[in-house]
Amino acid sequence: MKNLIFVCTGIDIKSIFYSKEYIDWCSSKNLSLSDNFYYENFNVNNHNTNYTVISNVYNDLQPDTCEYNILRRQKGYKWEVIKYFLNNDYDNFKNIDYIGFLDHDLIINKYDLHNSFEFANKEGIKNYQISLTRNSDIHFQILANKEDVLYEKTNLLESMCPIIHSSEINNLKEFFNYYDIKHGWGIDFIFEQIFDNPLYVLHNFKIYHPKIGSSYNIDSAHKEFYNCVRNIGPDFLSKKGITWKWDNKIKSYLRKKIDNTLDNNLEEYIINPFNDYAINI
Repeated sequence: MKNLIFVCTGIDIKSIFYSKEYIDWCSSKNLSLSDNFYYENFNVNNHNTNYTVISNVYNDLQPDTCEYNILRRQKGYKWEVIKYFLNNDYDNFKNIDYIGFLDHDLIINKYDLHNSFEFANKEGIKNYQISLTRNSDIHFQILANKEDVLYEKTNLLESMCPIIHSSEINNLKEFFNYYDIKHGWGIDFIFEQIFDNPLYVLHNFKIYHPKIGSSYNIDSAHKEFYNCVRNIGPDFLSKKGITWKWDNKIKSYLRKKIDNTLDNNLEEYIINPFNDYAINI
């Protein structure tokens, strides 16, 4: 298999995990730094992997060489840079199976990342994200890890860590070329309807998402969210003859347990994005 991980960064990752904010948050969760600091586990030089890490740096930071295989430099917001990369550089990479667009502050054991690609391919899963550890900063509870579950089919991939199959790239590019995307807020709720294949959360692997501050303008991100789910998404789908079907519920359609039994006892997590992301415009 050949897979890509695309990460945008401009912050020394070690500085995040030694910051007062992060240390205080660990203390509030009764955690120690050693419990959660998996920096060395991500070292791309330590083992043979089925993925290549592309690190896009938007300032003068020089990341540690263990954090990437390919270094590129471009200013811009994460999804703005991804849009440029897909339109201009992605075709230079041949025979790619999956590409993950991960935030730079996510901590994952390198073997989980490696094995998630193998597992998804074996199960015929095209689009997914890895579940979040229970001690993570979690916005959507459906993404929290379930110990007795292999995976769930859902209608949401969070924009901080989607992994998509290469067969979906043209669908993503088509939407991006219709949309002046920057922060990516709101695209979480668009993926299901622009992709040809279902979305899944893999619970047999885990990502740790620490609580840290945002380095961008939250009000601007809220406005982009509102525009994406109120205007851009529905308008784009309408022009393709597709009815916008978001009904304010994050759903689990199907669950496969670790004993390989399928569970159709579905869960719904009601969310009203227009209230939860309420802004004055």
